[in-house]
Amino acid sequence: MDSKDFINLFSSCLRDEMAFFLCSKPKSSQLLFSYGEESELSYLYDLEEMKQEKSFVFAPFNIREDYPIIATSFSNEIRLDISMFEGKVSDNKDDSFDLEEEAHIYYKDFDKFYKELESDNFYKLVLATSCELKFNKKIDLISSFLKAKQLYDNAFIYIFYTKKTGLWFGATPEILLTLNGDKGNTMALAGTQKYDDNIVWQEKNKKEQELVSQYIRIALSDYEFTETAVSTMKSGNLAHLRTDFQFKIENKANIQKIIKNLHPTPAVCGIEKSSAYNFILENESLERAYYTGLVGYIKDERDFQLYVNLRCASFAKDLKSSLLYAGGGLIKESSKEEEYKETLSKMRSISRSFVTEK
Repeated sequence: MDSKDFINLFSSCLRDEMAFFLCSKPKSSQLLFSYGEESELSYLYDLEEMKQEKSFVFAPFNIREDYPIIATSFSNEIRLDISMFEGKVSDNKDDSFDLEEEAHIYYKDFDKFYKELESDNFYKLVLATSCELKFNKKIDLISSFLKAKQLYDNAFIYIFYTKKTGLWFGATPEILLTLNGDKGNTMALAGTQKYDDNIVWQEKNKKEQELVSQYIRIALSDYEFTETAVSTMKSGNLAHLRTDFQFKIENKANIQKIIKNLHPTPAVCGIEKSSAYNFILENESLERAYYTGLVGYIKDERDFQLYVNLRCASFAKDLKSSLLYAGGGLIKESSKEEEYKETLSKMRSISRSFVTEK
């Protein structure tokens, strides 16, 4: 199959509203495309129901009837190399790319969240919001996917569509859990600043990242694990603080339980996690849907990659508007204006990938 054949197949799946996914692992030139009927989808309502067999997995922040975990079992699967698209995709930028900023909603939520931090009810709370982005022309999804690969080579890039979820697009840098044989890996990723070769991290960001690391140490306390020193991770024009955790998983380990312990992480929720999670559900204006859920590909029970669904957007059916999602961790040292500015920077990091049709 050449690039023209693939683009035609992809377009026909969109036109016929067939369920599909297109994804690529970090630092890989390989793309995986799979498609099929809605009857080949499984709807799950508990992470422990996930089967460790070949599937693309898409789970929400808050699992419920209208936002289930979705696992695919498509029979049609195509593997491609990114090199086949060289010089054959559009790089057309739409001049109308401008975020419609709803700052007043964010500021209202911030005040509510910050009051809890000031009262010492939480060490950290994560506040999320969304912005609508409108285009003069339709989005070219394949060109946008390839642009994201170019910009964010260390991210898991995906496009996913079902009638239940609608169309989602993401480029997430944060590992929830990967497994290769008996080697498990997760990470604490927190703190955000604009990338600079001589970056100096603020104490607020260091504290936020350490809180997430502490939680993961507790979550992995039943396993022998090692952790790396804190490092700076570049993600496009942004930087984050990162600590990697490696551990050994025995054959009889309940991997679904590990996933459930990790998701949602304090990096998208807060500390103490369960109380912060409930507070967010009751007080955040945003319906997060699949933002800050999990996304990834399971090859088999000893080989999979699951990621936290950050840097993502959902698209309208006509592909002429998008809802961008982003958020950030709040602690006592947080500034309302600075946090909102950081949130918009995260949204722009994904909108930079968007390419419109010619």
